[in-house]
Amino acid sequence: MSTDTVVGRLFVEALNAGLARAREASGVLVGAAGPAVGARLPADPFATAVLVSFDAALPSVLGPPDRRDAALQAVMRRRGRQIVSVALAAARQEPLPLPEAPSELASAHEALVRTLLLECAALTVCERRRFPAGTVPPADLVRELGRSLRTARRSARAA
Repeated sequence: MSTDTVVGRLFVEALNAGLARAREASGVLVGAAGPAVGARLPADPFATAVLVSFDAALPSVLGPPDRRDAALQAVMRRRGRQIVSVALAAARQEPLPLPEAPSELASAHEALVRTLLLECAALTVCERRRFPAGTVPPADLVRELGRSLRTARRSARAA
């Protein structure tokens, strides 16, 4: 591995961490030009990386009719952020203020959101990126997302 590769990778990681901190400090919402209008990204850089990956991957996993449905995609992105927020609080062992909100999505779309989030988290771990101190350990967030998916599947079968 060349010095340029290492320096470039470290620069990108530091830049992403700095941007996440700046976004948190300024309270800026993701604007209308972004895929998730009005949705705040979490302060945690790993969780943010997972959600950015999720946002990028979502259109490619949807069928043609759903790919053209901007309202559905907005609901799916909002649901993804809700799920990650709950998983992040659980990974940090923080008390949850409220139980996870009920989904506005059909069960197939709910399962797709949860599965894609877990996939994006696992792929983000596989990238072997480094995240700054204070970031939730990536394995903990992956574990909580997996637990969330299992719990949702059990609830769906019971209903």
